[in-house]
Amino acid sequence: MPPPYSPSGRVGSNTFLLLIPMLASAGLLGAVYGVAMHFIPVMIIDAALVIGFVFASGWAAQIVLRVGKCRSPAFAIFYGVLAGAVAIALSHYVVFELSIRNLPTRPTFMQYLDWRVKTGWRVGRGSSFGRGMHIVGSLVWICWTAEALMVLIGSALLARKQTSEPFCESCERWALRSPLTFSAPGRSAATVERMRSGSLEEILSPPLSEIDHVRSQLRYRVRTCPSCQASNYLDLEHALVTTDKKGKATESTTRVGPTLQLAPEELEAVRQLGEDISAILAAKLADDAQPSLDQPQAKRS
Repeated sequence: MPPPYSPSGRVGSNTFLLLIPMLASAGLLGAVYGVAMHFIPVMIIDAALVIGFVFASGWAAQIVLRVGKCRSPAFAIFYGVLAGAVAIALSHYVVFELSIRNLPTRPTFMQYLDWRVKTGWRVGRGSSFGRGMHIVGSLVWICWTAEALMVLIGSALLARKQTSEPFCESCERWALRSPLTFSAPGRSAATVERMRSGSLEEILSPPLSEIDHVRSQLRYRVRTCPSCQASNYLDLEHALVTTDKKGKATESTTRVGPTLQLAPEELEAVRQLGEDISAILAAKLADDAQPSLDQPQAKRS
């Protein structure tokens, strides 16, 4: 059984050089977020802004880690938390500046926090006219704490996700090239569960009798180093298409097992499986297109 891919834990030198640009981009995101939160007191929109802010700060960290070739999960978490912290800090500073811009005297930031906790803010419909939900006192601190935790934890998890991408240590390049992808439709739930173990024997010997043109399928993807093409990794994904009462189709995907490192002979076995599945699907298409011998033929005039 091939070993699952595990990041080496190394940190590229460019990761440190990109720290300042990452903090600058995180600060810019925080400033934009602060302006939006100050001028849009609508609860649904604010909730969407928080979620978008989490993904944006994590995305900024991911870019730095990818360009810097960081393969250390611990370091990635640190960068994600750092990006989130800077973004949160700048967002509060921007809101502070916008809130005090019309005051005759400039208060300190701590005075502003005390005032904000006592007065709170209103959110929801009619908030601009003194209506809506009034958040005040300890609820303000709870909201701030929940917001900060969402951003910090979300940014850290998104940043760590980058280090799980396969990396060729010999060439020092991410395995971004996908020379081999194919799908095996008709996979049963039992088959999918067996493959979650990461056993290549199970992955390479699915029951071919299940293959059919249905909405449940396993997707095989091989990723390789674009330079040497000697480092190969296999990802497996289960895709299921469901249809609601209105007839709208929705596809959901889940990862099946870990990313596996493939030896050359294992890569050829995966390639052969793809050819076998293609041949079975082609034969089924031909059978479906051929009229049944039992079907009565139309009479010729």
